[in-house]
Amino acid sequence: MKGNFYTAPVLAKFVVLFFLAAFSTGLYAQATLSVQGVLTKSDGTAVDDGTYTVTFRLFDQPSGGNQVHSEPIDVETIGGVYSVILGKNNAYPLTASFNTIYYLGVMVGSSELLPRPQLTHAPYALSLLGQNNKFPSTGTVIADAITVNGGASIQGAGTVGGGLTVSGGQTVNGASTIQNGQTVTGGQTVNGGQTVNTSQTVNGPQTVNGLHTIVGDAIVTGRSFLNGKILTKSLAGGGGYSFDYDGGYDTDMFGAFDGEFGFYANGVQRILIGANGINYFNSPTVFQNGNFNVYGLPFGDYKNMQYNDSDGKFYWDNSSRRYKENIKSFTDDFSLILKAQPKTYTRPGKPNRWELGYIAEEMDSIGLKNLVEHDDNGLIDGFNYEKMILYVTEVLKIQHADIEKLQAEVAALKTENNALRTEKAGLMTDNRQPQTEMSAQLEALSKRLNALESALGGNNRK
Repeated sequence: MKGNFYTAPVLAKFVVLFFLAAFSTGLYAQATLSVQGVLTKSDGTAVDDGTYTVTFRLFDQPSGGNQVHSEPIDVETIGGVYSVILGKNNAYPLTASFNTIYYLGVMVGSSELLPRPQLTHAPYALSLLGQNNKFPSTGTVIADAITVNGGASIQGAGTVGGGLTVSGGQTVNGASTIQNGQTVTGGQTVNGGQTVNTSQTVNGPQTVNGLHTIVGDAIVTGRSFLNGKILTKSLAGGGGYSFDYDGGYDTDMFGAFDGEFGFYANGVQRILIGANGINYFNSPTVFQNGNFNVYGLPFGDYKNMQYNDSDGKFYWDNSSRRYKENIKSFTDDFSLILKAQPKTYTRPGKPNRWELGYIAEEMDSIGLKNLVEHDDNGLIDGFNYEKMILYVTEVLKIQHADIEKLQAEVAALKTENNALRTEKAGLMTDNRQPQTEMSAQLEALSKRLNALESALGGNNRK
């Protein structure tokens, strides 16, 4: 009897059975609720077969309370029995979150049948809504612990109150929060934010496109692609990231303290970058205020250092035969160094900073090719001031030999001069010689003495 309506006294007995069913449409899930019931008259007999307009409503209380859904449906009865699906009609979507207990209100006409029956769980749906676990049809998912044997995909926000274990890959497209540890056996892709309040282990590669915050330790055994940020907890409380290489996550990069960033290897801090410089191996600052400092040199007379561009290392400058091979004498025109002319000059971009030195091309043009340095393309690049001392030393040796030779000649002339003076004195006292003969001899002797004194004076000036 279509169009027949009965008031509450007529329909005194109402039986309802129900269960929850969900099915997926596209990328989203449309929740539906299947309800079966029996409409009877006040005397307990079934209503006449026909169609009746019934309004189904969901409340969060057995009486009064908040209405979370209302949907009118024309139900068809056979022997009083009917079956409907709530939420099937797109005009009345079932948007209740089902994260709490609901009560079903049924209205035939303008009267609600009381009491409202409580929605109960299907046997295998008990795991969906527990004391702490919340898996609503919409909204935030909350669980104490989750284990996924295959891949896991989180499209929206999710909260895991306990640990999360994923045996396959994991993809997180929205924000997720994991209160305890997370272990992902396969790769992990995080397109949205993820927060792990304790440790995280990813046994495959990890890609993070958003903010990734890890309060505890993080272990990634595969490659980690960080398009956003990954933060882990350091001992000092700052943010950082740990790498796993040999089974232990003791290689770290941490913002150790305010204004400082540290690198750790094997659990020991190796480099600390601060506001004023860079510390290495817990030594004093090696780079500070534009200066590069090298420590660990022997105390007292410091050794010179040389850079080996073949292995990129610094070595002590040494001259021992123990470190040299194919030793040969070196010859060159060392006097060419006397032709060198120093110049003053400035560098590009620094017109007010004057420097003093040699021009490598000029040193090459005067023949000092062994002191001129070239780049990898064979172009003149510099002048070796350090090796220039070898040429200066050889020139000093030559000049020293010349000085010794001149000193010997001067000594011989002085001896001869002294002998002539003695001879002159003897002649002047010899009165037995004729005056004219003596005058001639004295004149010759004077000329000889003048010549010797001139020669002696010239040599002394060299």
